[in-house]
Amino acid sequence: MSGRKQLCVYTHSANSKVFYVGQGSQTRAYAKTPRPPAWKSHVGVVGKYDVNIVHWADDRDEAVRLAEPAQAFFADWADAIKAR
Repeated sequence: MSGRKQLCVYTHSANSKVFYVGQGSQTRAYAKTPRPPAWKSHVGVVGKYDVNIVHWADDRDEAVRLAEPAQAFFADWADAIKAR
């Protein structure tokens, strides 16, 4: 692999609150489609959101492994968004 890592773990947040944790390419971190219905609904309410790359990964397995704890940590907040 080249010196630059191609995959990342990222968050989407609005009003300083994380509402989504994902993993994939940097392009995916900034993409608005395809996204889950709850994500689209929340972005429809909050409008602008921030993207933060929190970790670069060597491969997909590492990205998934690193994303899982963050997804679990923010699960309650994400569940609250889904309930809207």
